[in-house]
Amino acid sequence: KLNTTFGTATNCADSAGDAACGSAAAGSVVIDAADTATVVSTTAVTANSQILIQEDSSLGTRLSVTCNTTLVRTYAVTARTAATSFTVTASAAPITTPACLSFAVIN
Repeated sequence: KLNTTFGTATNCADSAGDAACGSAAAGSVVIDAADTATVVSTTAVTANSQILIQEDSSLGTRLSVTCNTTLVRTYAVTARTAATSFTVTASAAPITTPACLSFAVIN
């Protein structure tokens, strides 16, 4: 039987602006309302990591926030420091409520 589950040792959930995710290779974070970027601190990132970002407005309960539901922004990883962090930048700032994002770091 083929195992179709992808797992990580730790999973981050941080809604306090710039996210402190320890060593998590996956998780949920926010870009605050009226902001266009967030820094995700995780030692899982390397110089060669693939970093996947997806907006997910259903993460409100997990993050204890009301997620923005205007899903027209695009996202890019605009910086990374191996073993430290990466920066996600949005094409436009969310208004009133934060944009909720999922991330996965693949090494």
